[in-house]
Amino acid sequence: MTDQEKTLALVVGGSSGLGYELAKRFAETHGVIITGRKRPKQEVGTFYILHLNDYEDIGEVLKNLMRHIGERKIDTLVYAAGFAQFGEIQHLRFREVLDMACVGFLAPILLIRMLIEKQGNLANLIVITSTSATVARKDEPVYCATKAGLAMFANCLSISNSLGKV
Repeated sequence: MTDQEKTLALVVGGSSGLGYELAKRFAETHGVIITGRKRPKQEVGTFYILHLNDYEDIGEVLKNLMRHIGERKIDTLVYAAGFAQFGEIQHLRFREVLDMACVGFLAPILLIRMLIEKQGNLANLIVITSTSATVARKDEPVYCATKAGLAMFANCLSISNSLGKV
């Protein structure tokens, strides 16, 4: 079965960690597009370099990804991108706050909107959050906020008509 004949999964943040492990699992039954800041150690599906922390140009960055996807339909989106800058809010640099907010919250919302607009729906969505979405931590104020926001966004989508399974 060719990649075009398989169901297609897009794993954002699939270069390493949990995203990479999920990409390997999906590759057993799906065509897989992996995105990340760097190429994974082992090839799984096709790779597309994606820097999501460019808050000034995130719309164009995501439009380029959509052009790369082309006419193919994404059946499953796994959003595993994210990172944390630790420190109380007064110690975080302005750019660190913007980067975390863009990668952890703004980019997934815009990407999901673009996919649904292009395809009419999204059959499956998996977002990787954290216990930081529900447990306040003094050294993770922005990380906690982005994970909580992403979790709530996914919960809202799960009761909408735009998605299959969340």
